[in-house]
Amino acid sequence: IYSRIPGLVERIFVEEADRVTKNQPLLQLEQEEYKLEEENAKLQYEKQKSEFKRFKILKEKNLISEEEFENARLALRQAELQWKQARLNLDYTIVRSPINGVVGERFVRLGNRIQTSDRLFVISNLNEKVVKLYVPQDELLKCYNNQPAIITSDVLPEQHFTGWVKRISPIVDPTSGTFKVTVGIKDPQDQLRPGMFVSVKLIVDTHRGVPLIPKAALVYENERSYFFVIQADSVVRMELRRGYEDAHRIEVTNTIPDTAQIVVVGQGGLKSGNKVKVIKVRTYDWQKPYLKPSDKSLAKVSSPGSSGRGTIHFAIH
Repeated sequence: IYSRIPGLVERIFVEEADRVTKNQPLLQLEQEEYKLEEENAKLQYEKQKSEFKRFKILKEKNLISEEEFENARLALRQAELQWKQARLNLDYTIVRSPINGVVGERFVRLGNRIQTSDRLFVISNLNEKVVKLYVPQDELLKCYNNQPAIITSDVLPEQHFTGWVKRISPIVDPTSGTFKVTVGIKDPQDQLRPGMFVSVKLIVDTHRGVPLIPKAALVYENERSYFFVIQADSVVRMELRRGYEDAHRIEVTNTIPDTAQIVVVGQGGLKSGNKVKVIKVRTYDWQKPYLKPSDKSLAKVSSPGSSGRGTIHFAIH
């Protein structure tokens, strides 16, 4: 927030963290000088108004020229504009909030002599939160308006906020090779704060109802990935044909049963055909929403890390 006119700060009406409404006074500048200017401008206007009346009578009697009458009319108009400007400046001695929001910062103190370039307050509208991303130009064709997004913050590690693409800049910055994407955030509980660092994923494709396994089940060998499926009382090693993946799970494009039992602990020393005994069963949280009602009891006693089916997204980070 800036002042439209220079002056001496006489009163401050709000403090940081105060909620304000549109047009609510924030501070007041010393008004005496601006009041005098307004009164003087009003007197000049009244004087020119009287002069114009006199010139109008003379014009009707053809005692003055058309040029003299026009000059009088222009002088009246100029005096009126000067009075309106003086009234406007007097009104500008009260700095008001342009929006509904919360005072985030106050930079001014009582007695400060401010200029129009001096920042006075920062006011944030917490009802509308956005984050600006700078996406590599190679991803331009993957972004579109209303594209879904997922927002996370290290401050709230357990929270995931949903969002959508509001605007996409058509200009690519030649120095960085990126373009700006503005993402709106849904934060009904008002947990995020302006200026907070967040991570954003833009969802560009989704596979639903696909078989997923935890990444903890993978065994790596010569740049290839493998996992072990239990069949009866032994295991079979399968080379992973991977689809989409995230930090904890991966889509399996291999043909495996929905109830396939995957080894997630102790698989490092296994080979195909080894006999195994299930010691402990684990069901992952991301499996539960996709289990059929008839499968729920089975899932609780299945082998560690049942493959399960679910939804996985391909995202721009």
